[in-house]
Formats: sequence, structure tokens, C-alpha cells
Amino acid sequence: MTLRQICIIYELKEKIMKTIKTLITIVLMSISYNGMAQHSISYSYDAAGNRTGRSITVTPVKDRDATDIEEVNDIPEGKVRVTADSKLGVIKVEIVDYSDNDQCHITLFETGGTVLTDIPNAEPVTLIDISDKPSGIYILQAVLNGRSDTWKIAYR
Repeated sequence: MTLRQICIIYELKEKIMKTIKTLITIVLMSISYNGMAQHSISYSYDAAGNRTGRSITVTPVKDRDATDIEEVNDIPEGKVRVTADSKLGVIKVEIVDYSDNDQCHITLFETGGTVLTDIPNAEPVTLIDISDKPSGIYILQAVLNGRSDTWKIAYR
């Protein structure tokens, strides 16, 4: 075996180890969140360990009025908090530390790309009614001052 072949094998081994570590992290996170009856949040990562996505699953709770789903995302110029009430079929999008100069555009899509709701000038607190929508996966995108973040929401 040549030195070049040994180097290639070593590089492949390193890539495989990173992938295995990422998969183990995802599995462990899924297990820890699956214990929650009301909702679950899962994240996906690329081979370098960077977070590439998040998924929120909302399920109705018979004993409570609302399912508390809250996440603060990574928009650097402010924070966007998403709360879902699956019993009422409402998604609440709240911009924390909102100033008059902030510009927020909120869009709700079906997974096929069809725009269901488009709010070009969102208020500091915006309610989106999805009670008339069928169960399924929806994509919520918030663009705050040119910075974008996306949520995958499973509505049941």
C-alpha cells in the first residue's frame, strides 16, 4: 500500500467517524424529546456538526387547553419565538425586543411549496390560524431584517 492510499483511507475513516457521531447525537436527542406527550422537537446536523434544520411536532392534548411549543431561533438581530396551540389550531409568532425599525416577513407553506399565509409586514405578535388546514407538515419561515429562519411544523 502506498502512502497516498493510506492517507485516503485515514481521511475516509475520519469522515465516517464524524458521521457516526452526528447520527448518535441525533438519535439521543430524538429519544430525549420523544418522552414528551405534547410535542417533540428534533434537530438535524450536517457532517461538520452544524445545525441544518429543526422539526416541531404538535399533537393535541386532551387534558390541557394548549400545547406549549416554544423555541427561540438563531436570528442574530433579534429573537423570534414560535408557540403553537394545536387544540385551537393557532401558531403564534412573537418577535422579542421588537423595534420600529424591524422588518419581519412571515410565510407559511405546505411541503409542496404552496404559500398558505403570507404576512409581509408582521407585527411584534402575529397569530396564524391553521384550524381549517388538514393534518400534515407545514413550513414556517420568518425573515427578520433580511435574516431568515425556518421551522417544520407537524400539525395533527
